[in-house]
Amino acid sequence: EPEPEPEPVPEPEPEPEPSPSPEQKVDDSSLLSMLKTLPYKKMGNDDGRISFDQFKHKVRNELGLNIDEQTLKIIFDDIDKMDGNMDGYITREQYKEWVDKLNSLHLDVLLGRLKNAENQKKEWSFSFNQAGVNFLCQHLKQNTSAQQLDATNSGYVQKEAFATHLTELNRQIPNMVVDKIWASVDQGHAGKISHGQYEEYMKQLSTDKLKDVILGY
Repeated sequence: EPEPEPEPVPEPEPEPEPSPSPEQKVDDSSLLSMLKTLPYKKMGNDDGRISFDQFKHKVRNELGLNIDEQTLKIIFDDIDKMDGNMDGYITREQYKEWVDKLNSLHLDVLLGRLKNAENQKKEWSFSFNQAGVNFLCQHLKQNTSAQQLDATNSGYVQKEAFATHLTELNRQIPNMVVDKIWASVDQGHAGKISHGQYEEYMKQLSTDKLKDVILGY
């Protein structure tokens, strides 16, 4: 008897087209992680140069991350100024160098929203935007003489007296920022410096230098 013909195998149904993933909203806590893991080697032109539009497209369109354009532009410009030539382009090497040094303090100061470490819901009353840094710089230069900080006339400014003075400004300046400024003043790590050393440092202090000190440059 002839063998029965095999039943036809049904053709597989075509797989549905993958739908674009919804935008993932990025909060402050995950922004740092996103920047650290951004596939920067796949951005830009063949020569490794990356424009802001390419940077924005990678983050918002390809990765689907909901980061506002203003935040991205602040980050991009911070990288772009590294070589002293704000030409509207960054390189992959610049991004790697920038992101390797990036920490949460740098990012918070850069975006002007440093928050209280003990209470994340409470904004610092002292704002680390340009106006805030200007205020602190002028205060240090004009209202913190070595003589004023040396209550015992020892000839030295002590770290404790310096920190106490800034705390009493009632501007809620974080301890880590006070520590960074003092470390820049007291580069010998002695815990105290002479009146002359203190006055010379304050004489040379500028807003840009203070900002770099806070950011950890």
